[in-house]
Amino acid sequence: PGQGYHHFVGKDASRAFVTGDFKYGLTDDVAGLSPEHCAGLLHWRDFYRNHSTYALKGRVIGRFFNEHGQQLPALKKVERLVRCMGGWVRCMGGEWPEKRRGGGEREAHKQMSM
Repeated sequence: PGQGYHHFVGKDASRAFVTGDFKYGLTDDVAGLSPEHCAGLLHWRDFYRNHSTYALKGRVIGRFFNEHGQQLPALKKVERLVRCMGGWVRCMGGEWPEKRRGGGEREAHKQMSM
């Protein structure tokens, strides 16, 4: 308790991890996060998963993984959202930056909903 990462011990605080909101964000609820925040979640997941210094100590069962460590639909949805960020595509029921008639671009994206 009281150490640098104590907020994350024994729970999935994904929202706080990418937003820095340690008052209300200590939850695995990622609804409303931007695609960039979702990309951040996957970045840090992969960083810790593949880092030689940080050893897996257990699993947090909940929204993203079941008791066998298998991915649940919510994680697959975040992964799909991030994959869709790379072009002029519609994804996850939201609109991404797209060309409109007459030139120019408009930013019309819907944030993540879970």
